[in-house]
Amino acid sequence: MTRAILTPFWANETIRKWSGYHVLFDFFKKFLLESKDKFDMVYLLDSGWNFTSEDFSWLDSNLLGKYKVEKMKEQSHWDNLNEYAREVHEDFVLFMDYDMIIYDPKVLDEGFGLENTVKGILDSSGGFDLPFSTILDTNKERG
Repeated sequence: MTRAILTPFWANETIRKWSGYHVLFDFFKKFLLESKDKFDMVYLLDSGWNFTSEDFSWLDSNLLGKYKVEKMKEQSHWDNLNEYAREVHEDFVLFMDYDMIIYDPKVLDEGFGLENTVKGILDSSGGFDLPFSTILDTNKERG
């Protein structure tokens, strides 16, 4: 069974004013290195994040083709997840925010070991309980 991680990297004008926003990708890279035997593919959605040539160089040399970066509209990361989810064809998919920190790669084994094929790490973004089920409902039949 194949496993994928789908992560939207979004940055609006306010976030980009903070020169250190890109450090969040550094933490994500650390997670990828420690977990790269746990997934077959990582999909990164670039919505205003503006990955650099150095980012692509790091991805090329460390993930060896196990990634895809897709440029998306600058809109809600939920909208981007919903639009792109049907492009992911692996058997198991984990939707993960870019600022989610997983300290122990075994967490992925536990998450991917559940019965459903679509996984989600939920948050209460901005204090609102967001209905993750809309992404699942819209993308019941990926592909």
